[in-house]
Amino acid sequence: MYEWSDIRIFLAVAREGSALAASKFLGVNQTTVNRRIKALEHDLGLTLFDRQNRGHSLTEQGKSLLGSAQSLANHAHDLSSAAERLRRTISGVVRVTAPEETSNLVIIPIAAAFQSAYPQVRVEQVAANRRLDIVHGEADVAVRNGSHPDDPRLIAKRLPDFAWTLYCSQAYADSHGMPSDISQVADHDYVGYVDGPSNWSAYIWFLAQVKPANLVSRSNTVTNMKAMLKSGVGVGLLPCLVADPEPNLIRCFEPLRQLDAESWMLTSPEALSSPQVRAFIDFLVPRIMEQRDRFTGHNPKLPSG
Repeated sequence: MYEWSDIRIFLAVAREGSALAASKFLGVNQTTVNRRIKALEHDLGLTLFDRQNRGHSLTEQGKSLLGSAQSLANHAHDLSSAAERLRRTISGVVRVTAPEETSNLVIIPIAAAFQSAYPQVRVEQVAANRRLDIVHGEADVAVRNGSHPDDPRLIAKRLPDFAWTLYCSQAYADSHGMPSDISQVADHDYVGYVDGPSNWSAYIWFLAQVKPANLVSRSNTVTNMKAMLKSGVGVGLLPCLVADPEPNLIRCFEPLRQLDAESWMLTSPEALSSPQVRAFIDFLVPRIMEQRDRFTGHNPKLPSG
């Protein structure tokens, strides 16, 4: 079955008179134009163009299909125009909540792009580790870390897992060395978590690997932990999404799969019934999925040497 994009290329070649001119008009290379025209001819079982040194001219078969192809183009344009009008009629407020580091690194850039596409929608963001009540309307959409939500009133979509590993500053590594695997962590000063993060399963597991006497400080947020580690006081546990972009932090070793934390997009049936919330979720989720490598630590900044 032919693809609509091939019809678009066929019309461009017919109008411009050559594959080269069509490629310039479409913003693709000439090889792609020639390949797609051949694919279209194969799919249709027809010869659409006579190829000559001076360009392409329509065959009788090509001329016979030209009107139908142009009609398809007109319908496609009408569809795009209608979709654009619908986007611009969607209005209202979408309230989104996520932990601060997820909001800053992931949600904010996507929300900005969403508001360019849907200028009548206002996206309000609540960056908080506290879990807002989605069912009772404290927020419309949440991105959360943790196990599968057990509230049957919520609609949940699994997002990429967060990978964690141990980080330190280059200054700390230069002065003290750094652990090359988890068995060496007990020999190093470390920064711990307190309050909410101290209950995370990754951190509970980590505590079994260290010596309490080597604790040099504690942090109650991931953002604060990052700042402490950059200061060079010790090693500490961070999600790869947060730490890998930091030029002053280096991984001690590869992410530990036993520390992977699930992440979920959550909403309620009532919120999803709002056109602006549905549009935001349909925009948000695929763009997060495209960033899987950032979440799972597959874009490493490994120690040198």
